[in-house]
Amino acid sequence: MNWMADNSKHASEAPAAGCSAIRSEFSAYLDGALTGVEMAALSAHFATCSQCASDFKAWRAIQQCLSNLGPAQMPSALHMRLRQTIAAE
Repeated sequence: MNWMADNSKHASEAPAAGCSAIRSEFSAYLDGALTGVEMAALSAHFATCSQCASDFKAWRAIQQCLSNLGPAQMPSALHMRLRQTIAAE
C-alpha cells in the first residue's frame, strides 16, 4: 500500500504528511482486515504520530461502545407484520 511507503517520510515532514492515508485504514485495522505487515506499519506510525494515535484510540473506544450495544432488535410491530406476510404466502 502507498501509505506504508509514505509513512517513512512522516518524521521529517509536516505532522499531517501521510496521516490521511493512515486514518483511512483505521476501520480495516479494527476489523482485522489488514495483513500483519500493514498492522505493524500502522502501529509504527502511531508510535511517531501522537495525533493519529489519539484519533485511533477514539475510534477504538467508539467501536467498543457500539459492540457493547449488541445487535439491534427488530421492532415488534415489524416482526409481527413479517410473520403475517410469510404465513400468508
